[in-house]
Amino acid sequence: MSISGLAYRGIEQVKGPLVIMRGVSGAKYGEVVKIFTDEGREWTGQVLEAGKDMVIIQVLGDPEGIESDAMVKFTGTTLKLPVSSDMIGRMFNGAGKPIDGGPPIRPEDYREIDGKPINPVSRDYPDEFVETGVSAID
Repeated sequence: MSISGLAYRGIEQVKGPLVIMRGVSGAKYGEVVKIFTDEGREWTGQVLEAGKDMVIIQVLGDPEGIESDAMVKFTGTTLKLPVSSDMIGRMFNGAGKPIDGGPPIRPEDYREIDGKPINPVSRDYPDEFVETGVSAID
């Protein structure tokens, strides 16, 4: 069962960047949520843990101002990053926003930030020895 598009109120606890809610079932790991206050403030978060009737959400940004009566909307989507050839040679913050004073990025596509894991068996076997200088590793 998906809870995409549903909104809940009743945050149990805000602990640092984490928001804990009970009475919510059907949330998916990695799902994007939007948190809204009655004053019009908005945050984006991501589900870190989805239990039987509890979710833990990591707020992406400063969670100051999130109160227990804030509305939490589950989007049913995962985090995506806009990508474009305009990004070549640019500098970005952790949220993918340009920090070099250049023009905004015009997205050509949106890519999942959580890529598929690489199967270690399918990797090429290394032909050369890589010396690290650390005897415990070498």
